[in-house]
Amino acid sequence: MKAIILDFLERWIGVYLPVLGIQFLLLLFAPAEMGRSALLLSLVSTAIMFVGDFAKGTPRVCRALPLARRDLTNSWRLLAVIAPSLQFAAVFLCATALRAILGLGNLVPLSLATLWVTMGLCWSGICFRLIDQTNTTLRQ
Repeated sequence: MKAIILDFLERWIGVYLPVLGIQFLLLLFAPAEMGRSALLLSLVSTAIMFVGDFAKGTPRVCRALPLARRDLTNSWRLLAVIAPSLQFAAVFLCATALRAILGLGNLVPLSLATLWVTMGLCWSGICFRLIDQTNTTLRQ
């Protein structure tokens, strides 16, 4: 499971790092209401990476690995559902702390950010279930 996650991150590091940078800059310098855009950037970029992997047939190649389908599905679920929201939460906390220290404007309430992360988890989960239902490679 760990090898699949590291392989995915290695393939898409050229996308992940700029997305993290853009998210951080959006959360740091843009008005507080623009935090939703940073979350959407995280969710959409992750979806694009997974669509790219599915188009290249990566799940079909991964089936040949000596892993149970349950482990394969869990690793994809971790990357597709949990990772984008955790990534946003970490970048949000860092940018908000720096924004508060530098006094760059209004801060987003933590309750609103929690709502954003929860909605992101729900959206990612629904998208993953749709992919899981249409792609027999990931079925358990």
